[in-house]
Amino acid sequence: MTTLFKAKKVNRSDVSQVLTVLALFVSPVCSQVSHIKMAKSYETAAFFEDVPNKEIDAIEGQTIVIPCTVRNLGAEKVVSWIRSKDIQILTTSHYTFSSDYRFEVVHSDKNEDFWGLRIRGIKPSDTGQYECQVNTEPKMSLAYNLIVSSLGPDDQSKWLGYASIKAANETFIRHGSPFFISCEISHRLRKHLNLDVWWLHEDTQIFVQLKESRISIQTTYNKDRNIINSILSFQYITWQDGGTYTCLQPSIRKDSIKLIIVEGESSEAMQKDCPVSSTSSCHFVPYVTHFIMFFIIFT
Repeated sequence: MTTLFKAKKVNRSDVSQVLTVLALFVSPVCSQVSHIKMAKSYETAAFFEDVPNKEIDAIEGQTIVIPCTVRNLGAEKVVSWIRSKDIQILTTSHYTFSSDYRFEVVHSDKNEDFWGLRIRGIKPSDTGQYECQVNTEPKMSLAYNLIVSSLGPDDQSKWLGYASIKAANETFIRHGSPFFISCEISHRLRKHLNLDVWWLHEDTQIFVQLKESRISIQTTYNKDRNIINSILSFQYITWQDGGTYTCLQPSIRKDSIKLIIVEGESSEAMQKDCPVSSTSSCHFVPYVTHFIMFFIIFT
């Protein structure tokens, strides 16, 4: 048989040089792939919305909602509520597993990230820790400490305080104008004070995103007066901003206003019909300087 090729003896040093060269090319590629996988995993990983206060005070007989907002939950993960003292599964996804039907999940298609736990007719025995859990690997958990107080003989109200929005029941604002809503919350308690004020628009909680700079919420606390002040601000108003706005906290009597968006250049006609009173339901904010109302009667 005729040999066409003659094998060349390869030294170990030659093999080592070849492997070194390959490593120089392969290593950056593998590193980039690894970083891409890690970045993709980080972007899609579920995480809890930050909650500054995890202490909730309540009074016997109230109905409260313990909040839990989970971002990037995905279709394969579910949210459950666990009562820590007896490791009782209260809810999973949309379903209630407890035989005590005072417990139920709060979730809607309008706010898919919110999975609150509602407790109706709360009792002192409900005091304890409650965990919002996600079945990730490892498991994610957000714990709240609930403190329920009994009504004493001198207690005339089941509320821990009252929210008061500093505006008329119906407030008119021109489309495109800046606007803010101020809410004061007065508390009966000074310990375990919750500074996390909730703002609802048509019963859906408002979450201020970093990318959404048009809307902001600023909350401050006056220690001397024991009053929390929260301001919901709009850089400009759109037609979608119309509707009912509610200021509330757990165990606090809520307050609401209705925001009506208008467009026009003269408000004289409507101002004549509005009584000058701070308690009137017909109110014009300073930004509304002109409004036109036409009454067309066809006969």
